Amino acid sequence: MNLYLDTSALVKLYLDEPGSEHVRRVSEDASVICISVLAYVEACSAFARKYRQKDLSLTQYRETIGSLNAEWDSYYIIEVDDLLIRSAAALTESSGLRALDALHLASAKVVKHTTPHLFFMTADSRLALAVVAEGLEAIDVVS
Repeated sequence: MNLYLDTSALVKLYLDEPGSEHVRRVSEDASVICISVLAYVEACSAFARKYRQKDLSLTQYRETIGSLNAEWDSYYIIEVDDLLIRSAAALTESSGLRALDALHLASAKVVKHTTPHLFFMTADSRLALAVVAEGLEAIDVVS
């Protein structure tokens, strides 16, 4: 199985929150984990927010960022280019997605063209509906 993680799912690999165990189990079974390059800044932003809210200590925050950095090269990274931006922009119109969600879906669609059995994992129910509408298979984080 090949797996695309949007940032809401990726963060659950690094933080203990509802759905984390499920994301970890599914990720362990994946041959390849695909993510958009934009997930890096989104994940770092989520970790920083958790630190500012005192949900993570400074040590935990640094360890979490360190873990992401250490594992980053193990992911199949989808770069953002003009074609992807235009595809995502079209998705904002057709599906009503927010910009970054549309970029995640457009990224997964690029991967789907070359990768069989791609599953898209997200904690965002609106994005999951758009994923299915675009012909991809979605895995709910809380299943």
